[in-house]
Amino acid sequence: MHFIFVFYFCSINSLYHKFLSSEAQNYIRDTAVFISSDLSASAKVITSPPSHAENEVLTVTPGFSSIPTKLLEEFLRRVEGEFKMRKNKPLIKKCAKKIILAVNRLSLERLNWKGLHQPHIREYITKAVKDVSAGKLFLAYNFPWWRNSPVNSQYAISDTPLKQTYDFGTSKANPTKSILLPMYTDVDMSYWNELIQREHGNINNRDVVFSVGKEIVKVTNKYLSAIYRLPLSDIPPPINGIIGYWQNYPYGGAWQLWMPGYIWPEVEKQMTKPSKNDDVCVAVNAFSSRSSFSNSALQVVELVMPYFGLKCRE
Repeated sequence: MHFIFVFYFCSINSLYHKFLSSEAQNYIRDTAVFISSDLSASAKVITSPPSHAENEVLTVTPGFSSIPTKLLEEFLRRVEGEFKMRKNKPLIKKCAKKIILAVNRLSLERLNWKGLHQPHIREYITKAVKDVSAGKLFLAYNFPWWRNSPVNSQYAISDTPLKQTYDFGTSKANPTKSILLPMYTDVDMSYWNELIQREHGNINNRDVVFSVGKEIVKVTNKYLSAIYRLPLSDIPPPINGIIGYWQNYPYGGAWQLWMPGYIWPEVEKQMTKPSKNDDVCVAVNAFSSRSSFSNSALQVVELVMPYFGLKCRE
């Protein structure tokens, strides 16, 4: 236990320098995904023995997007209340006895509420975790040309700006029409931002999704040719494409990772209810001790439930 406790307080970079050669460090930096060297080293410590059993996956059958849709349906269905949607009307202030803040870390940072400006809470919001910028590029084709590759794989990691490449499958409704996710990258989006700005000019900081132009396709094809070991002439033009990224307000990063010096369960507990005197809870994945995974957003909800007299279903 003391071994794990120590690694809460040092970075992955410090861990690498202590145990790895320069060559090994460079290899990891070139090919690693979803993590950077300035983060807490405890993220790299394996706390349970490896399992050879099949992984059991619990998920939401209709997809995670069905959760907010169902919440909205239930909200509108309730008979004891009344809901009116007003557009272009003056701001109406309402008071609430209990509040749940279910917003991203960056939005919490900008929220003007005294409970979030207590020194220790403010430190957790601004320093305990780090927003991770991420981007995805989708290209649609008339046929899955990449499956003709001598090294075809459904998933590839490369030391190119594409970082990760996924075969997103072929349409059942429109046979042969296929989707490739050439780029899924995190941490540094500066290269792709530059390409987007050259194609779209000055972009709004809140814009997150863009159409794909000739330059992005040309750059992408160069790297895909190397990854799949196919000549550029074998790569057809896409019939459609979009590129999106998570970086700016109000969303901030795509996810958050822990910085050195913080005990995750302690921060998680204090951030769930930051003020002792106010019935305000925070239900956000950013400060979850399992924040690297989207399902932890549901676990955060379970942490909030006892404050509202609710019990989790087994």
